[in-house]
Amino acid sequence: MEQEYTKRLADARKQIRVEQDEADAARICAVRETMGVRMGEYRRGKISHLLGIGAAAVVSFGVGYAAQRSADVRIKGVPALAIAGLPGVALGVAFDESLAFRASLVVGGAMFSVGTAAYALAHPEPPAPAITPAPPIDGAIV
Repeated sequence: MEQEYTKRLADARKQIRVEQDEADAARICAVRETMGVRMGEYRRGKISHLLGIGAAAVVSFGVGYAAQRSADVRIKGVPALAIAGLPGVALGVAFDESLAFRASLVVGGAMFSVGTAAYALAHPEPPAPAITPAPPIDGAIV
């Protein structure tokens, strides 16, 4: 019964998206005189979308840098926290939402990983101390 409900809910969401896309297309192309302006806005995006994507990039870079500074774990010199940016990229690719929202997720996830790498490059690990053998003890068999 729960699977049936989940399937009906998914179908309803898909139907709403189709109707919303059709309504958006009708709104964009409704008035002949403003068609070019609206299509240009659709193609280039709004300034608020661009600012949102830029803000996601800056904030995610800073958070990645700070996270790597707090927990500086590296595997063979590569920051282990860089993997934490992948869910944002994956969700941005998978979501069926607006391009600006998806781009914010993808850019945010990628810039988080770049922030961790930037910290690792700016603060290299100190070289491991060289192991020198202890001097032999007098009378010991070497």
